[in-house]
Amino acid sequence: MEEIIEKLVLAIKQEECYQQFILKEKQLQDSQLQLLLKEYQASLEQYELARRYKQDEKQAKEVVKQIKEKVSKHPYIQEYYDAYYLLEEHLQQITNIVFKDISDELKTTKFHL
Repeated sequence: MEEIIEKLVLAIKQEECYQQFILKEKQLQDSQLQLLLKEYQASLEQYELARRYKQDEKQAKEVVKQIKEKVSKHPYIQEYYDAYYLLEEHLQQITNIVFKDISDELKTTKFHL
């Protein structure tokens, strides 16, 4: 059975949706995007400090919101999530196909008292 699973994994890794996901994941290492992500992380830390020390957190919260919007609109982030959700959908379809027949063939009802 392990051999069959290994073949399935290798086949999935050859598929276009997986290859695109890997490519988009590598794009996340872009230096400009990494700077933006560090800026976002720093703004979150500033917000947490403001909250922790009961300071006015409105401005810090607004900065977080603005940077988060920049991050979420960044093309590499959008492309990554598009590829991620496409791959997840594909993997779910594979799971449904693989386990459908097993579920249909095996008696899996629970005994109730």
